[in-house]
Amino acid sequence: MQFERKITLVNFKNAFLIFVLAYLTIHTLSFMVNRWQCNDFNHYYTSSLMLSQGVNPYVTPLKPLMDLLKMYHDSGIPYATNPPPLIYLFMPFAQYDPLAAFNLWSTLQLLCFAANLYLVRKIINNKYFNSIFLEFTCLFAASFPVFLHFISAQVQFLILLFIYLAYLLFTQKKYALTFLLLATAGAIKIYPLFLAPWFLLRAQCTLSRKALHALLMVSWIAFLGYLTDLNLWRDFFQFSTPIIKNYIIGKGWNYGIPSFIGHLGVFFEFNKLFNSNIDKLTTTADVFGILALALCFIYILRNKLSLVTEFSLVLIFMLLATPSCWAHYVVAAMLPIAVIITNIHRNGSFSQKCALGLALFFLLIDVSVYATKSSMIAYFTCLHMPLFSMLALAYLLIRTDSPALHDTDCPHMPSFAKACAP
Repeated sequence: MQFERKITLVNFKNAFLIFVLAYLTIHTLSFMVNRWQCNDFNHYYTSSLMLSQGVNPYVTPLKPLMDLLKMYHDSGIPYATNPPPLIYLFMPFAQYDPLAAFNLWSTLQLLCFAANLYLVRKIINNKYFNSIFLEFTCLFAASFPVFLHFISAQVQFLILLFIYLAYLLFTQKKYALTFLLLATAGAIKIYPLFLAPWFLLRAQCTLSRKALHALLMVSWIAFLGYLTDLNLWRDFFQFSTPIIKNYIIGKGWNYGIPSFIGHLGVFFEFNKLFNSNIDKLTTTADVFGILALALCFIYILRNKLSLVTEFSLVLIFMLLATPSCWAHYVVAAMLPIAVIITNIHRNGSFSQKCALGLALFFLLIDVSVYATKSSMIAYFTCLHMPLFSMLALAYLLIRTDSPALHDTDCPHMPSFAKACAP
């Protein structure tokens, strides 16, 4: 009798969660009706359409074409600001009218989101996590980063798919495929290349083979650069990079350490230390981001963590080191959060569970809408609560990592699953 009652409760819970997912889908779709006219889809579409017509989008203003297509134009982004491979990647979609292209691109991103959730479940491979997988899916589907990703028609789910696949192949010692996938993701959006040193450090092979893998990755990036026109890359770095640097200063929804330093300069007038030179300020901010990533690597080398915890930690600091870590980049935290939830269930304290709840609240909900500029310190703190939340997640990853997860031979997911099984 009790068993039947338990089965009924589980079925009711699953039915309720499926209803919640359906509601969230409809809710997001209702906001996507006219989003084909807005950032960032408008930039993907117009820059790809121009390039397909033989026009260089890095030196030709986007506004005339956006006006013709009745799209919104952001005066702060006059030219294309995405790397050439992303523009080429989007080119097949630009052959359709904007609305059809938006729907096709959004469908691709939805499939990538589902694939990423599947890969997280496969990587964790834990009985407890499998039992709460539907709740985990609802948690992320309801989050602001996922919502912003879809209404902005972003590309992060596709990049994250490459990253998670690279890690999965890495655990199977398929290093060549790992570095090819990582290089492809890095060519599309550059920041995944921050993961390369970790993969090289943790590869279970000789130093000479590691050098060959590094050469393979560099060669593949160079080949993709050649395929997508080296002149376009030159124009991207010469004309687009300054636009990106100027655009991220003083903007909300940017959770990286470089943005934090930049906001310190703008909000509290620390930029006077740089004679109000934005280039010097952003360069200094980027250095702090790279320094944080370097400290993460140093910690990993000096301390023994499980492989999946190490990778999750590097993922978080990859985001923190990225100058343009917009809110939709936070979807990359799916795996770190899943690892923490699994570990905290096994050996976490009540205070750690409370800390996780607070970190998820400030990371996955847009609290900046409640910020007012009446108090600059309160406004600044509110804007950067997601950054503090990611630092809290990094701390929880370290504190909840179990010694039982270590595998001195070749760490891989089955041993992680076995160690974490309730």
